Amino acid sequence: MVHDSSGNVAYRGLDIPTLLRIAYGVPFGRFTHEQPLPQDRYDLVLWLDGIAEHAAAPLLKAAVCHALRMDIRERDIVEEAYVLSAGPSARNLLQPTAAPHTPSFAFVSGDTLHIVNSSLDDIAIALESHLDKPVLNESGIEGRYDAEVQLQGKTPNAALSSLGLHVTKEQRAVPAYVMTPDYRDGGMR
Repeated sequence: MVHDSSGNVAYRGLDIPTLLRIAYGVPFGRFTHEQPLPQDRYDLVLWLDGIAEHAAAPLLKAAVCHALRMDIRERDIVEEAYVLSAGPSARNLLQPTAAPHTPSFAFVSGDTLHIVNSSLDDIAIALESHLDKPVLNESGIEGRYDAEVQLQGKTPNAALSSLGLHVTKEQRAVPAYVMTPDYRDGGMR
């Protein structure tokens, strides 16, 4: 990924799961599709030129749907999910990022959660990939943070408590995405 001072971003060689994760902000496991997806790679260049990221999001989704010739619809599925919440000490325990102009990332490698310039939404996505269940961020905390935390397997609360965070299992409506070929444009590429 290449980032410039105007907020423009260029990604090169993305597979479809990564492209969808960037466009929709959720892990690929939340997408369902009836047909096999192409194994192609895609370049994604966002020329934001001062457009706020939240205003560009619908345009990005539309561009991805058009490029893949897919119709992607959101629907809620009620299922067991983890809810990420913050205790009263979280604002004091979370370390504001030391690198605000670098790309953000949050991922789990082994049992270590790595966080650089990441929001709590980013952290929820990383935890979702690790816990194999949806994780919904209901912390109410804004901002970007840095941390490295040992998760201790699939029960991360002891480790997350060092950040003032915790997860609980609950039945929740979870956004999911259904992908179907858009035959108005010739179907999937």
